[in-house]
Amino acid sequence: MTEYGNGADRTEQLRAGFQQQGTAARDEAVARDERRTHRAHTVIGAVMAALSVVVILYRLGRGDHPGVWTACCAVGAALSASTGLLSRRVSPRLALVVGCLGVALTGVSDALSHPPGH
Repeated sequence: MTEYGNGADRTEQLRAGFQQQGTAARDEAVARDERRTHRAHTVIGAVMAALSVVVILYRLGRGDHPGVWTACCAVGAALSASTGLLSRRVSPRLALVVGCLGVALTGVSDALSHPPGH
């Protein structure tokens, strides 16, 4: 025979080696996808938080008085900014939902800054 033993043993050794390589490659691909997802959520959350802050600064610069709308917008900015952290700690879908709630709260605050009839 050969130095590896019989052919069936060598085949099993090769098969086991290839399966381990496939597992490592899949694990690496999953980790890469998770990093990409976390990075995207962080960027999306930062952009949404920045837009909320821009709304606050624009309204205050225009002469609107701070009030409930400012608090709603600040909470919306905080929720939006937390999406990057939440995507690492909790599920990315939940993080995106929290970010969308932050944007919705910013929209509500913008609506609160304009009284009806104006």
